[in-house]
Amino acid sequence: MSRQALDTGLDGYYRSHYNSAVPTKSPPTSVRLSAEGRGLLRRLSRALGVSQASVMELALRTLARREGVKSESDRSGG
Repeated sequence: MSRQALDTGLDGYYRSHYNSAVPTKSPPTSVRLSAEGRGLLRRLSRALGVSQASVMELALRTLARREGVKSESDRSGG
């Protein structure tokens, strides 16, 4: 991945603003990750300069877009 892709974020958000795009009052969510997954999450977080929650959001949105999966708000027009 190019440095420019990292600087603009995987989802088109500038990394300096992406942390504010993740709602701070979201209900907590727990996931189990392999040791490799945890390491990748930490490294991506550092490389992009965003929180680990932001990396998860970016990864989910990027994969959903690639697979043609729409979010609830996209499907309801909101």
